Amino acid sequence: MIQRWTLFISAAPVIPIGIITYFTPVPMQTSFVRLYQEHLRSDLFNGSLSLSAFLLTMSAFTIVTMREHVYATPEYAAKLERRHPAGDSASAHSLLAGGRNGPLRRLTTFLLVTISLSLTSAVLQVTVGLWWNWYAALICTIIAALSLTALGSSVWLLGTNLRSLFRFWDEQDSRPSGGCGP
Repeated sequence: MIQRWTLFISAAPVIPIGIITYFTPVPMQTSFVRLYQEHLRSDLFNGSLSLSAFLLTMSAFTIVTMREHVYATPEYAAKLERRHPAGDSASAHSLLAGGRNGPLRRLTTFLLVTISLSLTSAVLQVTVGLWWNWYAALICTIIAALSLTALGSSVWLLGTNLRSLFRFWDEQDSRPSGGCGP
């Protein structure tokens, strides 16, 4: 379900830009190329490169933390077993969707796609973006818009996983401990 939604969100900027391209007169195309070359290209390069570095660092920290504190714990395994017993048909679907580490695998895949889009955008800004051409400026702008859209989706998916981490920690804190007390 997330993949279809993400595909729709990622493709959304392409349609209006294509329509704008078709109906844009040549003088406006020239002014857009000038705007892109003089003001946007360097900022898009710096932003894309910084975004990919930040996402790479954040993804490594988040994935290791969530794996260590949630998905590798026996409490999570017991919760998953209660939710999907061994004979349940949903259990087979859960295993096909990634099993115990499914949410973490989906987050990892999506963050890697976002990092790849950001790096692609940065490389395009310093290669294709050097040409004073309407289509070159348009392609570089579209890829930058796609990487920003993927960033928004990544933040949403990361927030979903972090909410599950916090919920899991709250459940752990609310359980009575086996220590000695009065």
